[in-house]
Amino acid sequence: MKDKFDKIAMLLLYVFCICGCIALLVDQYKKTTVTLEQTTIVEDKFVEVQKDSSYYKFICESDTYTINQYLIDKDTIDKLKENDGLTFSLYGNNGIVQISKNNELLYSYETYNLKAKKQFNISVIILPIFFIVVNGVLLVIYFVVARKKKHIKDEEVEELVGQDFDLNSINQEEYDKLISSIKRNDNIYEGSFFNTMSDEENIPTLIKVLLDYFNEDEINLLIDPNEKGMALLLFILNDKVSLDIVFEENGIYEVPKELIWYYPRCKVLSEERTKYLSELKLYALDNPNIKIVGNEKRKS
Repeated sequence: MKDKFDKIAMLLLYVFCICGCIALLVDQYKKTTVTLEQTTIVEDKFVEVQKDSSYYKFICESDTYTINQYLIDKDTIDKLKENDGLTFSLYGNNGIVQISKNNELLYSYETYNLKAKKQFNISVIILPIFFIVVNGVLLVIYFVVARKKKHIKDEEVEELVGQDFDLNSINQEEYDKLISSIKRNDNIYEGSFFNTMSDEENIPTLIKVLLDYFNEDEINLLIDPNEKGMALLLFILNDKVSLDIVFEENGIYEVPKELIWYYPRCKVLSEERTKYLSELKLYALDNPNIKIVGNEKRKS
């Protein structure tokens, strides 16, 4: 769900960037076709010019008028002195298109259009390049973050699990009893597994029996005739034991696709999970009474 949200957020960011570029180009294009008929004429007394991040602000007695820095030369501004009576042709929100001083034209709308067209042509080239660069940076950030999240998730999965038992302190009588009770019925083993598990002191004995009796790299289903509707799913790898209680319903056992070590206490490595799932799928092919599910879907 979180990954889906991240992808939607990334898509919305792309759309926002594209819409922003288009809006900027449209605004710049409009400035290339301004006529005096579209402007409003005002007269005011000049006070000073303030330079903003991207604008020049013409501070006058009655109001403030603006123009993009790329649309006017500083030489034109230097001709202005305090208390000069100026006539402005304005377009849009107090945007200067033309400036006159004592009937002398200091800045014409033709110059305005010409500079606007030059900037528009530059933007047509620069903005796609800018978008490609930004797109590349966003993709790099996205994959770095996604990889970091996966690494964190893997670390969380690979936290220490399982239990530690002293396999030297086993009950030999229980060991012999359990070993002798194990019988194979097709691809399923029967034995007094749950009977041994019922006594906590005998759990090391159970683990010892499993390690001695069953082969590594194999999935096995262990059934206790005295316990109906449940079984043990066994997987042994490198002297590590995965033992999970699985339940039966209508002849089908739901087995987990997630590997969790039961003994000893250690981390679950990614290659071990891969090996487990591979063996589990092979086992399920030969056993129609096996259904592989995630932990969240298992019946309790």
